[in-house]
Amino acid sequence: MGDSAYPFLRWLQKGFPRSGTSANVRKRKYNALFSGTRVVVECAYGKLKGQWRCLLYGLRVRSTSQWNTIVEACVILHNVTIDEMGQGFVGKLRRFRDSPAAFARDPNQVGNATVGTVQAPHAAPYREELFRKLVPP
Repeated sequence: MGDSAYPFLRWLQKGFPRSGTSANVRKRKYNALFSGTRVVVECAYGKLKGQWRCLLYGLRVRSTSQWNTIVEACVILHNVTIDEMGQGFVGKLRRFRDSPAAFARDPNQVGNATVGTVQAPHAAPYREELFRKLVPP
């Protein structure tokens, strides 16, 4: 999930561009859902880096296999603290999704093409498939 600073690729999706969403309520809804989900992911990364400072300041080991082990250990310990101490984001996500004001935010914050039109051939059809599944007519 990326914002306008990233290229639009099949594995790195963005919302619909601002120019194509102004008249389409479904695309604005998709952008709002996408943006809300991206915010939850960014918060999770922030919480993970805040809890395990070695991720915030950079790993000081040279071996990439050690990087993987350290990151995996941090994620596992992070998930244990969420399970044991009830510090998860599920309630926040549910409140956002069910809130009538969730779609009143500016849906055009997602998908503004500031990186040009860098796009993989299968990125748009994949987004269209997600759009059809997540925002039915």
